[in-house]
Amino acid sequence: FYSMLISTYIWLIILLLTGLKMFCFNKIICSRLEKFKSVSIPILSNYLFIPVTVCILSILTCDKAIGPDLTDTYLNYDFNVKCWENTHLIYVVLACFLIITYIPMAILYRTLWQEDNNGLNIRANSIFLVVKNIAFVIAIVIAKIIKDIYFTVCKQSKKHHCSGD
Repeated sequence: FYSMLISTYIWLIILLLTGLKMFCFNKIICSRLEKFKSVSIPILSNYLFIPVTVCILSILTCDKAIGPDLTDTYLNYDFNVKCWENTHLIYVVLACFLIITYIPMAILYRTLWQEDNNGLNIRANSIFLVVKNIAFVIAIVIAKIIKDIYFTVCKQSKKHHCSGD
């Protein structure tokens, strides 16, 4: 969980550094960052797009609790972090930043990577890639909402037997 978030931030920083050409005065650093960027784009913008998006959105989901109050909930991935207090609020701000930056950057760079990569034998339409990734994000958000509503209804209704409680 934490490693995925940290690697996403590192990736965004590398994209920023290479985009602004900040280390191009040192050709070795500049070429290594460019090489890492070209290797990391398909990994973080394609293969890990769904897991990273789920991870980011899970920070906002606190559905487990030890009491009736909102502050009695805890982060699903780290039971030592109480939701909507100190550390969790920092995570929420960082997650919101990732939602605003990572998702659009991953969609953009995935499409640009495919256009620039001459070694690909099969290419997807760029519009299809953008629409597909937006549809994935919408599906993940809907799944999280439905899961939260389902567990809330199950906890409130003692008549029904709900799995996963």
